[in-house]
Amino acid sequence: MKKSNYDKFHATKVEGNILKGWAEIVSKFSTILKSTSILAVDMYVGVHEVEVLSALNGLNEDVFIKTRDLFKSESEIVNMTNRFVTDYSLFVYITHLTMADYFDDERLAIAKKEIENTKGKVIIMGSGASIVAPQNTYLVFADMARWEIQFNVEKYSNKLKAKKHDHFLIPGGTVHCSGP
Repeated sequence: MKKSNYDKFHATKVEGNILKGWAEIVSKFSTILKSTSILAVDMYVGVHEVEVLSALNGLNEDVFIKTRDLFKSESEIVNMTNRFVTDYSLFVYITHLTMADYFDDERLAIAKKEIENTKGKVIIMGSGASIVAPQNTYLVFADMARWEIQFNVEKYSNKLKAKKHDHFLIPGGTVHCSGP
């Protein structure tokens, strides 16, 4: 029998610090906001957005931008993605769409102008936060295991402005998006 070369216990060593629990994370964010004016918390679609929002509450920012409020309407997203959907939700096409394609151009421009004109602290939170954020932003990426997202997709998922039968609106999930 041929020995498998699949590594069930893959690990990648990285330098840095691990923070455990929201108290440590929020404390770190509070420290960051003392030295920089903009914090962007970008998140993989499927991360529990309400939990992150609740944890960030109380950081005393002057402007708080949720990327979800900058997305195109549900009907626009359905029109944009529908051609990639098949009759069977497990079989779809990989698309050329990027996260930027989900943003409404006018709303995005208004948010960027608001950030530019704000003298105080700004927090940008949600999928695609790095698209909204200017160059001088402290960027954090919130992720979670893909299997957990798939398991919780119907109950907790941070979907892109969709209601029933919206499996095709999850970039990186059922319909894959390239880019940021």
